Amino acid sequence: MLSKSEIALLVLGVLIILTPPLLVYSTYPDTGGSEAGLEKVLSDLPVKPPPFLIGSMGYGLHRGRDYVSESNIRRVDSSIYAYWPEKNKRVFLMLLPYYVDKASNKVVSGDSLRPMIASGNVTLVVEVFETHKGTIGVIIEVRLTNQTYFTMKRS
Repeated sequence: MLSKSEIALLVLGVLIILTPPLLVYSTYPDTGGSEAGLEKVLSDLPVKPPPFLIGSMGYGLHRGRDYVSESNIRRVDSSIYAYWPEKNKRVFLMLLPYYVDKASNKVVSGDSLRPMIASGNVTLVVEVFETHKGTIGVIIEVRLTNQTYFTMKRS
């Protein structure tokens, strides 16, 4: 027969084992059954997304395509954010590795577009995803005054 201290240790062990899965289950956002794997949703984009987005975000809701004007773009250190006043949300914008200029077929890196985006007079076309890590926007098109850059597939 088990003593009271052995029973207490057994109960404590069961609680320790069951706590993490129950915590994840209870804190995971309610998506109403409309969740979709990000890998599946992002496969419709013209370029393969960075692997960390799929790996770190798990499942999320695709919120569609949106346009971001220069008045809603904010730069914080090396990151770019967009603010949607109607949704009262700040969205992290992610540049993909390569973009191509529509007119000249010139290939530029996402990092070289960052200062152009921050300088103003720009409109972005963004695919928006709601994830358990927050709202993420993947920039698929950058429209400057006389240039338009699209995402491109790497060969």
